[in-house]
Amino acid sequence: MPLLWLGLARLLGILPLIGQNLKWFVELLTSLAMIGGTPHILMNMPCDMMDG
Repeated sequence: MPLLWLGLARLLGILPLIGQNLKWFVELLTSLAMIGGTPHILMNMPCDMMDG
């Protein structure tokens, strides 16, 4: 149980940093997703729907 609280406290400590660096955080997630190829799929889906 103490580990859970420690993790929660750490998460709560990170949240303000994410808020301050939201743009950077989003860019990081986007770049990670691009490595995974997710945006490629997401970008192609609306195009397929429009063509259809």
